[in-house]
Amino acid sequence: MPIPIPRSKSHDHCAGELVRDPQNAGRAEEALRAAISVAHQQGARSFGLRAALALAKLVQSMGRPVEAHTVLAPALEGFSLTPEMPEIEEAQALLEDLAVGDKQVSVGPGERA
Repeated sequence: MPIPIPRSKSHDHCAGELVRDPQNAGRAEEALRAAISVAHQQGARSFGLRAALALAKLVQSMGRPVEAHTVLAPALEGFSLTPEMPEIEEAQALLEDLAVGDKQVSVGPGERA
């Protein structure tokens, strides 16, 4: 049975500060990937979605939209829109934006985006 991970405002604030500070982007990326891994191990899908959404936003801001899509798409699978989790709608909107952006990237013959 998965162990619930308690969330606190101070934890969310610290994680948010890591993401917002460009000098901490590497640490933030590492922390978010660890959070996704823990969520996956514990079967905490909603926690994993929140971490994947934050990571997708971070890597997109770093000019890596394909990676953002790769991180977010599997985390969103199986979720339906619900008022209790506004992150689902936000993640779907980001995926749509990323898909449009992927189509606008020009790729030469034999190259992969």
